[in-house]
Parts: sequence; C-alpha cells; structure tokens
Amino acid sequence: MINKRATFANLVVKFGRENLLDYKELLTSALMVDTKYRKYGRSIYRFMDVKLQLADPKDPLSVVIFGRFVKDTEYIREQVLADGKLVADEKTLPVALSSFFCIFLAEHRMAYVPEVRNAPPLDAFGSTLEQYLRKEFTALIDRIYRENKAENPKFTRVNAIAGRVSPTVHIVPLPARQSVREFISRFEKINSMTVTLIRRNNEISKGLFQEIVKEIEPTGAVTAKLVATGGTEGLDINGTADFVEETTESGYEDVTLKGIDKDGGVLKGGNEEFKLTADVHDALPDEALAVNLYQRFKSMANAGQIKVGERSAHEQSAIAAHLSSLMKAAE
Repeated sequence: MINKRATFANLVVKFGRENLLDYKELLTSALMVDTKYRKYGRSIYRFMDVKLQLADPKDPLSVVIFGRFVKDTEYIREQVLADGKLVADEKTLPVALSSFFCIFLAEHRMAYVPEVRNAPPLDAFGSTLEQYLRKEFTALIDRIYRENKAENPKFTRVNAIAGRVSPTVHIVPLPARQSVREFISRFEKINSMTVTLIRRNNEISKGLFQEIVKEIEPTGAVTAKLVATGGTEGLDINGTADFVEETTESGYEDVTLKGIDKDGGVLKGGNEEFKLTADVHDALPDEALAVNLYQRFKSMANAGQIKVGERSAHEQSAIAAHLSSLMKAAE
C-alpha cells in the first residue's frame, strides 16, 4: 500500500467564454455513465462510482462530484532469471490502477488522490475528461441540429454550433508556499522562466496576468505564454521565488523554470514540484472522504493557503441555482 496524499488543483473547464457550470449536464453525463471509456494503447481509462452530494447540508454552494478514475491495463513480463540465466518467458498480468477525485464545483477546484502505485496521474485525468466532454459537446450539437432540422429544413450544423465552442480542460496544481522556496533554492542559476497563462473561471481576480488575459480574450486564445530569460548570471533567485509565489497562488498560471543546480546539473521543474498536498484518511468510505477533502480545502482557503477569487452576490446566486438544478437532475 502507498501513503495516500491528496493533491489540490485548479480545474479550468472553458467552453469559449462560458464556464463549466454553463454546461453542467455535459459534466454529469461525461463522468456518471460507467459505460464510457477512453482507449490509449493497451490501456482503457474510465470513470467509476461517481456521485454528487452536498458536502455541507447548510451550504448550497458545497456541491461536490466525486468518484474514481481507473486505468485498466496489463503488465507484460518478457523474461525471468532462472538458475542464473535470463530466460524468455512472456506473460501478461491484468491490473486496474485507480485514483480518487473530488471536484468542488462552486470553486472550480479539486482534490486528487492516487490510491495505488502507478495510479493514473492528474494530467491523464484532465485529458480523459476533456475527451469525454468534447464527445458530449458533439452529441449536444447533433441533438440541437436534429431537433431544429425537423421544424426548419434550412437549419444547418453551422446554425447549431453558432455561439458555442468545444471545451478545453486545464488542471494546474495549487502551490504550497514553502515548497516553492524549497524547490527554487535548489537552483544555482535560473536561465529561464516560462509562464503559461490560462483563461479564468468566473472569478474576480486582480493583477498583471488577469489584465493580459482580459486583453487577449477577444482573440479566442485558450492559453498564452510569457518567457523571461536571465543574462549571464541568470534570473535573481529570491526575486524569482517571490514572483512565482504570487503568480501561482490562484492556480491559473503554469510556471516552468530551467537552469543549473548546485552540482552543475540541469534542473527543470514547475507547479508539479511545489504542489499543495495533504495526507488522506485511508479508511473513510467514499462519501465521508469527499466531505473530508472539501472541509480541508475550505480550511486551507480560510487560512490563506489556497487563494480563491471573490464573487459578487449575483454570481454566487447564479452558481447556487446551477448547483441546485444539477442535484435535482441527479436524484
């Protein structure tokens, strides 16, 4: 058994300028139908045991969707050591590898818990979710086309897709401040820093990058990059640490640093190296684990370890309405 730890991350699902909850039915259809799967090489990826629930019965914004992300694959043995000699002996062993996930829908954040060794990583979860959502989006366009074509023979697929954009999924691990400095302290010299900007969820946030994202949004760009390079002495290490802490705290910027470590070797890393994690209670049933992860997320947000953008009262009311209809539909 592995020591289970949850990684907390920002889940950014965009349909052009629209957000995840604007297409909430596609999310539940993508995650909650066990017969769906994604095949990649010898492996099959699927979501299982997915449920919706209120993590806090007194808070209508505390809706979470949780379950397992499973990689159904096989290990292949090609040879063994017998009597001191290598002997060809190919055999396969079917194996199912799983991670537990819990999405905090109102905040567009999530917790991800690998349950076994070699469990599917967070980026595999993101790419699979994106593929599922795109299939559901295509099915939605087909349905709109068929329903309108029956009444209006001139209605086309172009009409059906007008104003709608296929989804994109970005998952960015949230940073732990101490881990940021611990990682950056390993550098002797930082040659370059690349910051990938991701379109925001529906949050009120401030700062340089928020303004840049707003400026380029009319172009339809999903991401943008800023690259900073140092001179012969590289980027200032303390200044870079301050910048990365501030830049990554909301989980919308993916930072990659490249340089030389104190032994003269090449060192490269980013959000994955300083992600925010927490130990997980191993014996909890799924429903209780989802509540526990939500409570820990809220506790860290209240303590300032996780930064969540502000929302107006109108936006909170709209989100509550989305979540209420989602819960009713799932009953």
